[in-house]
Amino acid sequence: MKTIIIDYPTDFVFRTKIDFVSDEQRTEHLRKILRKNNVPSPMHEYNDYVVEIVEDFDSDTQFWGIGS
Repeated sequence: MKTIIIDYPTDFVFRTKIDFVSDEQRTEHLRKILRKNNVPSPMHEYNDYVVEIVEDFDSDTQFWGIGS
């Protein structure tokens, strides 16, 4: 299980078992998670967001840099 941290559109953390192979796959999953959790997004629709940067903190934690 991997912990994913984002700070845009708001600070949010979620966990996943998926081993992502591309930023496109990460982006689609991120959009689903944002919708499912009704994460506040006052400036953009969820479909505007894309995962642009992935940084590993350790083997179980990643930071995803999100753009719109």
